[in-house]
Amino acid sequence: MKKTLLLLLILLASCKSQTREMVVPQEGVVVEQGKIYPSPGVKRISGSETEILQKLQSLVDWTLEKNYSKLPSIVHPEKGLYVDLKSLWDFPKLQEELKNPDSYLEVFFLNQEKMNSTKEGVNYTIRNLLILSKGVVAEMYFETKDSCEIKLKFKENKEREFDLNNAYFIRVDGKWYLHRLF
Repeated sequence: MKKTLLLLLILLASCKSQTREMVVPQEGVVVEQGKIYPSPGVKRISGSETEILQKLQSLVDWTLEKNYSKLPSIVHPEKGLYVDLKSLWDFPKLQEELKNPDSYLEVFFLNQEKMNSTKEGVNYTIRNLLILSKGVVAEMYFETKDSCEIKLKFKENKEREFDLNNAYFIRVDGKWYLHRLF
């Protein structure tokens, strides 16, 4: 009996703690408009908040669907996309990575099973973090009339919102584009 119990304890201790793939709630994850903070002297362009919020909601929906095939439609082809704070992908690199089933986006943003195979301990994909949020409020920080940083505030599990980067949008030729993922 003692040997069996000891073997069971050793087996349990050797198992990695893994996070399961979460189910998207029927209502999805809604992005609501939060406070708007313009830098001193910055005059916002009419309609900017609405356009950014619509693109942010699309990005959240695509993340929940595990389908970033439309992501290039909101990224400026000459400016590229920061996938984290330091890694800037040009447009061809983004398109190439979207075809790769083991890309950074697939592992860290969309697929919990793949994340579990690369990380130890309890880590969440961006998708699972959004599901845990039970809805987000987007606070907008307009640094200039052509740049806006977005802080997503979680409705629930607020301690996890710090696991996301702040999304960043830029305005080029009158149109807003995603320039950094959350």
